[in-house]
Order: sequence, then C-alpha cells, then structure tokens
Amino acid sequence: MLVYFLQGLVPHYRVPFFTRLAACPGFELEVHASPVVPGQSLTTAAECLDRSPFPCHMHRCSALAGGRLFWQADLWLPRRFGRGDVFVLPGAPRFIRSFPLATEARARGASVLWFSQGFGVGASALRVAARHLAARLCQHAVLYTQTEVDAYVDRGFPADRITAMNNALDQGPIREAAANTSAEVVGTLREAHGLDGRRIVLCVGRLTAKTEATVLIDAIERLPPDYVAVFIGGGEDTPVVQAHVAERRLEARVRMIGPVYAERALAPWFALADVFAYPGGIGLSILHAFGYGVPVVTHSDPNAQMPEFAALRPGVNGEVFPRGDASALARVLQEICETPERRARLAMGARETVATGWNIDDMVARFAAAIRVAARR
Repeated sequence: MLVYFLQGLVPHYRVPFFTRLAACPGFELEVHASPVVPGQSLTTAAECLDRSPFPCHMHRCSALAGGRLFWQADLWLPRRFGRGDVFVLPGAPRFIRSFPLATEARARGASVLWFSQGFGVGASALRVAARHLAARLCQHAVLYTQTEVDAYVDRGFPADRITAMNNALDQGPIREAAANTSAEVVGTLREAHGLDGRRIVLCVGRLTAKTEATVLIDAIERLPPDYVAVFIGGGEDTPVVQAHVAERRLEARVRMIGPVYAERALAPWFALADVFAYPGGIGLSILHAFGYGVPVVTHSDPNAQMPEFAALRPGVNGEVFPRGDASALARVLQEICETPERRARLAMGARETVATGWNIDDMVARFAAAIRVAARR
C-alpha cells in the first residue's frame, strides 16, 4: 500500500512519528513537505533535508495572496498510485495544491484520509463547519484527540469513519535524559542560577502571544518571595516578557534562560521544577512535562486551548485556573508546591498518562489502523 502523506512542514517532533509509520508492515510511505513556509518560524527538521530516516520529498513553498495562501511546487502523484493506496490530506486549506491532488487520488480509485485538528484555537463556527464537511467527503478522518472525535460524533459524524491519534511525543529521549541526569548536575545548575531554597515554576516553550507569559509573572508577584519562574525558550514575545518583569521589578524572581533544545540540557531543569505552568494554550509541552513527572497547570478554557489539553485531568496529573486570572494561578501553584502529598500524586499521574496512552507507539498504532480502514473503503 502506497501512503502519500502531504504536509506543510515536518518539524523535529514529527520525525519519530514518520520514522515508525514508515516501518509499519504493508506500508510504502512517501512524505511530501516543504523545508520552510513563508512567514512561519517553524521549519522542517534538518535530518529530513539530508539523510532522512524515512522517505521524505521536499517541495519549495511560495506565498500567494499576500501570504494568505501557499503553493508547494512540483507536487504530483506517482504514476502507480491508485486503487488500494491512501492519500493523507492535511486539513490546511491555505495549501491550495492539496485539494486538487486529493481529487485526483479519488479519480484514480485511491482513498483519501483527512488529517487535522478538529477545531483549532479560536476557530469560528463557519471554519469548524467547513472542517467537518471536508472530513465527511473523505473515506476516513484522523483528529488529534479523542475529545475532538467525541465532539464530531456528537455533531453526527459516523463513528466508524473517524479516529483519534492522541497526538504525542517520543518519550524515549525524555526517559533516557532523565535517567542520565545526576543529582550533582541538578545541584550545580541550582547553584549557578541562585535557586537554592527556591520553589521553581518552570515554563518551557516559545514565548509568543499564545503563551500568555505575563500572567505567570503577575502570579509570581503574588506568591511568597521563595517562588521563582524559569522561562526556557525564545520567541517574538521575549522583549515583552522582559519589559513586564522589569516593570514589576521582579528580576530577582524570574530567570530568562533563552532557547534550549537538547534533551540532556533540558532534563536538569525539569528535575529542578516543582511544577510546570503554561498560562496560555498548551500544546505538546504538556506531554514533555508529564514525561519528567512534573505536574502541569494551565488555563481551563477549552475554546482557547490546543488539542493536547485533552491529556490534562485536573486532580490527576495537573490543575487548571480561569484564563488570565493571575491570582487564581498563584493560588493553584502554591497549593501544589506546598502540599507534598498532592504534588507526588499529580507527578505519578503525569507519568502514568504518557505510559498508558499519550505516547508515540500508541499514536502510530492508531494512525496505522486508520490508514488501513481508509484503504478498505
């Protein structure tokens, strides 16, 4: 079975997924994507541009209509592509070459598999309806989470034509990094950044408007003086966050570490952390923290959250607070950090979450099953 998988980009966190999917019995996988997309800071992983661990074909991407649409050059279906094969259509209508390719795939007798977030942060009712309709026109659909699938089924989508992949990270490098992080390394890091005797509230991820990092800074201001917020990551909102820290005169209680990508370098920070706080819409960062057994706190508005928010179970692996309420965030952080039994219970729940379902092996198995179901249709 030839599986033609079209994407805008192949970011680094997708490489383990495609590598494992390509190894599934009975599949001949071709991934087609672009090295960069104009106007986007995320890029395709470097290994996909040279010696990719899976069949990966790169296509130059150009912006059209003032950056509202994109065109990926030289995209064609192989001559032998046809009945019994599967075309994976990304739910990104801005990439206008994808829908003509999907139409051609159907004309050749192949199946089309819709792959998308079910809703999208702040998506209008019209956009959600358009996604729902597009998915129904395909032989099968894969959404990011079971929560999205349940919502689609409630709207009348056939339950036997839709699958939740439960978008996940490869926990292998996380487990390895955690196992190789010594107490001595953690102690040295704590001392180097003046964190002895401090409670650490960690936030790892790009600093953008989506992060809502200033809410965490305002929460730190309301907490006892031994609480410190540590931000790891770059992004266009870095100057905004720095200015907010200076305005509040909280330089002694906030650490801006900058971008850190190597898992071995991140592991000591997670070992230091008492809790992981992400005031905005949290994505795969939640599973990153869970892999290290760090409880997660984020806001409670599902309409302003990323799909991976579905992995959070308040009272089991983390907690929530009303969006934008710094005082409420401060209370939740203090309750977790100053109740050791509660923190230990949440940490155990975090580890169990990624061990029992939100992991790369389960994700690949779910997606492979969906491809096989689509092919049979």
